[in-house]
Amino acid sequence: MESPFDQAQRWTSVWINYANKMSQAGMMFDPAKAPPEVARQMRSMTFSSMSQYAEQFMRSPEFLTAMKQSLDTAIAFRKQMNDFLTTMQHNVQGVARQDVDSLMVTMRHVESRALDSMAAITQKLDAILQRLDELEKRSAAKEPAET
Repeated sequence: MESPFDQAQRWTSVWINYANKMSQAGMMFDPAKAPPEVARQMRSMTFSSMSQYAEQFMRSPEFLTAMKQSLDTAIAFRKQMNDFLTTMQHNVQGVARQDVDSLMVTMRHVESRALDSMAAITQKLDAILQRLDELEKRSAAKEPAET
């Protein structure tokens, strides 16, 4: 882990390099070229150095660490707020989102169990109907033979 002084020194060198590139872009004036072309060239060099240093900055370990800490803090804050709001909702004897979510999960579970049971009952009824049809066919076949 780098000391804060080393980190500051590293950032200072990055921004000094950026400033040097920017100043070099302005000093590359060619009197033979038309002013709009010089302006385009300066703009191109400026944007190119800006994008290079922006990419270098965003890929640096310091920036990535800061982004990770920021996201972790935001997630922790969101969780704390959800817990706080749920507690407040319960304190005023209200229904919180977590309560509704758990109730929905329970209802889906009950629904799936009921549908599974109904499917099993339907299969059993179909088997019984098939057996009854077979018995009726047998009894119908025996009746004319007996008369």
